[in-house]
Amino acid sequence: MSESEEYEYSDEDFDYGSDAEEAGSGAEDDLMIQIENNFYEAEDIKRDNPERSLELFEKVISTAKEQTPEQFQWIFKALEHMVILNFSLGHSEKVLENYTKLLSYTNKVTRNECNDAIGNIVDHIGHSSNKKLQTIGDQSNDVSIPQIY
Repeated sequence: MSESEEYEYSDEDFDYGSDAEEAGSGAEDDLMIQIENNFYEAEDIKRDNPERSLELFEKVISTAKEQTPEQFQWIFKALEHMVILNFSLGHSEKVLENYTKLLSYTNKVTRNECNDAIGNIVDHIGHSSNKKLQTIGDQSNDVSIPQIY
């Protein structure tokens, strides 16, 4: 084989994939982009417009559930933010509801993600001077202990 023949390649040597393979992943990619966009937009507006932020985090959760089971980290992160936002807004029932949901995902995310989320929530609740809101924090501890152990 001559040196020039050694470096000649034909289109037959490379598999470009089929259009059918690419079409299937496009819808998943679109949903993933939608999840990420909604999540980061909700994070950006949570101080200025917490109610709208809660709506976007809800949308992240519903879209991620439609997608695939591997989207647990987005659901978990959204629930963490929702617990803190609802706590800040004084929505005690929603705090406990979302916190319980968050705890149900602890076995589906990494230990570090779990520790960070619960630590952030405990820090946020612990720094509240409102006694009624601290009662919510005590109730969330009652929910956490059986879930963790």
